[in-house]
Amino acid sequence: MPRAEKLNEAYNNLYVEPLKEEQEFQEFYVERPATSSSPMEELKDRIEISCRKEKYLFLGFRGSGKSTELNRLEAALDKSRFMIVNYSIREDLNVSDFDFRDFFVSMALKIYDIAQAEGVPLNSDIETDFLDFTKRITSITEDEITRQRSAGLSLSRILTLKISREAKTRECLRKELDQKISELIQRLIG
Repeated sequence: MPRAEKLNEAYNNLYVEPLKEEQEFQEFYVERPATSSSPMEELKDRIEISCRKEKYLFLGFRGSGKSTELNRLEAALDKSRFMIVNYSIREDLNVSDFDFRDFFVSMALKIYDIAQAEGVPLNSDIETDFLDFTKRITSITEDEITRQRSAGLSLSRILTLKISREAKTRECLRKELDQKISELIQRLIG
């Protein structure tokens, strides 16, 4: 996208999306003043040296730079030491009908999928238990799994699509998770 020289060009170039590519950062990223330290550099250092399992929450208005800063952080971290999970509710859930239980299941499936893709070993008991649990609460059949896999979809993607597209599946999932949500959260963050 060319640099704007007139107001109407600036308006047409404006869109609220995070910067992702190196070229976008070079052209559009605004560095903080030299007198202040970068919160992302500080966070990167904390993540790299910490022995504890810390969690961070980023809050801010749409377009305030959260995703852009997280993209910078992701680029700066050593990927051989950390598994990066990019997650968007808009991409994985039905935004007109979701609640916290749907979020936690879809997040767990996303983490599982990335771990599988990157060859991160998972405890086989936990993996089997989690997959059996998600198959049961989504009422998915082996036939459905076989058909969808032949289309190139991973099991977690199949389950996520089923959750996002079927109201009945969401209803069953929520009912089942009413009793087990703390167990799922513990497995997610543990």
